[in-house]
Amino acid sequence: MTYEETLRQFHSFRSFGKQPGLLRMTELMRILGNPQNSLRIIHVAGTNGKGSVCRYLYSALSQVGYCCGLYTSPYIERFTERIQLCGAEIPQAELVQTAQDVFEAAAQMRQAGQEEPTEFDIITAVAFLYFARQKAEFVVLETGLGGRFDSTNVISSPELAIITSISRDHTAILGNTLEEIAWEKAGICKSGAPLIFAVKDRAAARVICCEAQKKGAEVFDVLGTVKPACAGQPSALKKKIAGYSYTSDVLGYTYDTIELGMAGMHQVENSLCALTALELLRRGHACSGRPVEISRKQIRDGMRSARQPGRLELVRKNPPVILDGAHNPDGMQALCAALCEHFRKKRILLILGVLKDKPVSDMLQELRVLAAESNLTIAATEPENPRKLPATELACAVQAALCTDCLQLPSWREALMLAKEASGRGEIVVVAGSLYLIGAIREGWRREHEESAVDL
Repeated sequence: MTYEETLRQFHSFRSFGKQPGLLRMTELMRILGNPQNSLRIIHVAGTNGKGSVCRYLYSALSQVGYCCGLYTSPYIERFTERIQLCGAEIPQAELVQTAQDVFEAAAQMRQAGQEEPTEFDIITAVAFLYFARQKAEFVVLETGLGGRFDSTNVISSPELAIITSISRDHTAILGNTLEEIAWEKAGICKSGAPLIFAVKDRAAARVICCEAQKKGAEVFDVLGTVKPACAGQPSALKKKIAGYSYTSDVLGYTYDTIELGMAGMHQVENSLCALTALELLRRGHACSGRPVEISRKQIRDGMRSARQPGRLELVRKNPPVILDGAHNPDGMQALCAALCEHFRKKRILLILGVLKDKPVSDMLQELRVLAAESNLTIAATEPENPRKLPATELACAVQAALCTDCLQLPSWREALMLAKEASGRGEIVVVAGSLYLIGAIREGWRREHEESAVDL
């Protein structure tokens, strides 16, 4: 089977099971020998920010020389981005070989009359099996959707668990209230594994604490929403679109001038989650009780070098061209806050493309402040995805929400051409919305420019 055939085989499995639960994943992993049980795992959930927290942790642990794995979703340009080890994506040949074993296990389940695994079950099993075979010393594991019934939650004893934020997204599956969504995400709590969270809504934070208490998990409240804060208010803030820096106390230790390669106050909060986790690990305050040999200098270096593609990503410096996967209201709010911080009164072209199952009207309301604070032009386009919101409908929604004209560019290739033209005129260009759009624009931009989107 080729790499392309393997990807098609992944997609042949259904997206969701007949009923929520971990029975399918548990059986699949049993057939494979439960490789996940040999791994030291840091489990990360949250509506927004979980991918960035994973990157901070992965970067810091890799600084030390640990054989560290990273499992995230979705990918930006290449499927192999989802499974990384020691700074490299899984080789295509390894993906094909490992997937074959998982496909065979799924076939055994089918032959036994059991419900077939979902696509995400299969891909998660591939990651676990690959990491175990490569003898990964740590795995930073990002949930796919929710937490309680997410395929990644088949693990029994993570070193730590982290919940980065709670906001409304995927409400048809996770619930309509923040408390319901928090309950789903708090399902990653495990006995003996400290739980770190950075949740601003008090009711949602209380749900998380209650679930942690039921499981016997010690809680560390980064923001001090319902418990004394384990991290101090950031001070000595320096804000640049290429990255922020700050000073903060974390678990009683003062981290002076933490430099980030990512921008936005939301990244400061994300990094404090990661710093708390790393401090606990170096002190041996984790499920296994084994201290991680990592110095605070290595932690600083890891935080500085971490990058999250497609999240306030600067792919051109002058004039700035920024890509951001703001695909829900909280993500859009964080993007607009950063743009107002750095580009007030500037001319901005915002190219926007979203999926039709997203709360588009709520996302557009977040643009009101940016429209008032800058010279904003909006262009509606479409991601290449069957769930895309047509550019004509998005443009009408923009006009209704902001009382302003909106350009219509049905093809992302047209949007890319417009971005290049505007950038050539010295305008600030921001591409936002669906990660399917971000991935296409990112790849197209990178192919035609000598600048590396990763190295900037």
